[in-house]
Amino acid sequence: DPDLIYYIVGGETVLRSYVPSTDTFGTVHDFSADGYVSGSLAMYGGDGDASSDDRYHAFNGSKSGGQWYVAVWDKQTNTIVGEVPVAGDAALNLATDAFGLSKSGNYLWIKCNTAYTFGGSSRPAGVAFFSRDGTYLRSCSAEMGATNTRSHVDCALDSAGNDVWVHFGSVDGVSTAR
Repeated sequence: DPDLIYYIVGGETVLRSYVPSTDTFGTVHDFSADGYVSGSLAMYGGDGDASSDDRYHAFNGSKSGGQWYVAVWDKQTNTIVGEVPVAGDAALNLATDAFGLSKSGNYLWIKCNTAYTFGGSSRPAGVAFFSRDGTYLRSCSAEMGATNTRSHVDCALDSAGNDVWVHFGSVDGVSTAR
């Protein structure tokens, strides 16, 4: 719905909605009920998207105890369906450059410009792919320019309706699209 905006006010754990055509505000979900603490939430990492059907949304935040996560929230069931623990300094936004969901909502991607940790395993800088429930699938790292700060990633659907990941960046100064 192009007439629906989701947002989180700084310092809150509440996902809110706004409908410009009717000037209507609403409360969608309070993530403090899921253990997330005030002042830590960010939707989509400033770069990613929700699923095309607007059912699945990604955010990052910390829980009491200090562990940071990138999580997937299911709007239809109003539950968190997956979480990926990530390590890092909150002031550096967890070294997480961007994150988002595939168009189907089946896959979560996380782009980190520095090494990161999840599930007790250390990973190099790059882009990691997970299923919506947080299960690690694969990663792409520096050899394809995925750590270049001038790179950009997007998800799309191919002509058969399959999720595809498109990366624009450079390897050794040569621009690429993959």
